Amino acid sequence: MTTLNKVIICGRLTRDTETKDISGTQLCKFGLAFDSGFGEKKAVVFIDVDSWGKTAEFIAGNFSKGKEILIEGRLEFQQWEKDGEKRSKHTITAERVSFVGAKDQQGSDDF
Repeated sequence: MTTLNKVIICGRLTRDTETKDISGTQLCKFGLAFDSGFGEKKAVVFIDVDSWGKTAEFIAGNFSKGKEILIEGRLEFQQWEKDGEKRSKHTITAERVSFVGAKDQQGSDDF
């Protein structure tokens, strides 16, 4: 069976980036909001995004709450248990990102 897990989404950061160093590798986490549907069925979707290494460093240095970003990556499914209750959520792992918007808001090309 052939599988493909590729996500391309354009949206705005819902909060400033959070960075951590994990075993010498940079981890950057942030929230993303984007529109889904149209007309009366239009809704805003919120999803958490993780990035690693050089991509994480680039995002942390160039993006903050409210900035538009184009993300290319893969969809992940996380499961955990808290207080005896099973929980889960989908996230995106960003592998490549680009600036979106007016040229004067951009710092450099994509990474």
